[in-house]
Amino acid sequence: MDMERDEQDPGQEFRREVFERNDEVGSAVTRLLIAEKMGNPSEIETKEALQLITSGVLNPMLEECTSRDALKMFKEVFSKTYGYPLSAPLLSSSVIYDIAMSLSSETTQGFKNTSLLSSVPIELICVYDVSVGIMEAVSAIKDAENSISGTSDNELVRHFSERLAGTFSLSDQADFFLSKKAEALKYSKLLKEDPTGRNLIRHVVQEIENPKKELYPNLREFVVHGARFAQSAYEIVYPLAEKIIKPT
Repeated sequence: MDMERDEQDPGQEFRREVFERNDEVGSAVTRLLIAEKMGNPSEIETKEALQLITSGVLNPMLEECTSRDALKMFKEVFSKTYGYPLSAPLLSSSVIYDIAMSLSSETTQGFKNTSLLSSVPIELICVYDVSVGIMEAVSAIKDAENSISGTSDNELVRHFSERLAGTFSLSDQADFFLSKKAEALKYSKLLKEDPTGRNLIRHVVQEIENPKKELYPNLREFVVHGARFAQSAYEIVYPLAEKIIKPT
């Protein structure tokens, strides 16, 4: 079983090591927690935590995931997962989404033995919320492509069956389904207008940045930071992914 997992994701151990060895990240967000208990944290303290998360965790992950060999590996893995050839936007967004999933998986391990959100270490919450922002920004690409191909309904049904069944009433599920379907249609129009996906990512990030957008219970600054990181990372990954998908 371990061999199969390693073959599918050879970068998994690297990412775990990056996350575990970075004491500076935990130190910065712990200071942020202390500041919160004493009152509202200063802008400098929040920025410090975000900078450390970016330089100590996100950037090393992005660098490791964007080598030519890594992108080829991602292309093969994701093609098998999705069951069809990848476009450059989908490969790019999937690589960035994988980084966020790695962060999410590592941090949620720390949630398992806690029954109350208030007892979860702040460093886990902050890093997790950054991953939420990343996933929110880049998942729009897959939603748009599913809408264009006509498979968005199937994806939404699968999402309900795996995550939401029994959690919400049928009425709430129906409302959510229609809302997500309309959102995917909107995203598909943006992707058609700009097939690189850049405008779509920019649009979603702007939505997340909107102060009126509800992000609770996640920490707003960290979700927004994750979304902005995703946009910057997309600008780096896309040209590389395009060469993998369409070699010259």
